[in-house]
Amino acid sequence: DYASSVTFDGDHYDPAGILTGGSRAHRDNILTQLQTWSQSQDKLEQEKRNLAALHAQLADARRLRLLQEQKVEALELAKHDAQMADQAVNAMLQAQLAREIDEIKANIAKIVQDASLVQTRKNEAAEQTRRLKQSLSRAEAS
Repeated sequence: DYASSVTFDGDHYDPAGILTGGSRAHRDNILTQLQTWSQSQDKLEQEKRNLAALHAQLADARRLRLLQEQKVEALELAKHDAQMADQAVNAMLQAQLAREIDEIKANIAKIVQDASLVQTRKNEAAEQTRRLKQSLSRAEAS
């Protein structure tokens, strides 16, 4: 006697040559489907966490870009302030130099005037000395 057998797909085979159960559409069993669904859910949750992390990174990058833009603007403003201060210092120094030059010119003019006065007095003194010598010579001659 021969024994009947059952295939892994659930078909029943009788030694008399009868095959029952026929061919079934290929389907995963419910546990496999649940496991696949669970894995898909896990993957979805992981991708959601990755997306949230990317959104956080994007927000950080935007915040850093804004800070950088603010720092660049502050730097440009500081450069402008430094240029304005430099121009003000240069203008002040030029005005101070112009005053000092005017003072030096006035001092030179005073020195030239004083030198002219001294020369005039020297000439007058020389003339007076010459006259006194002449008077002395006449007085000695008489």
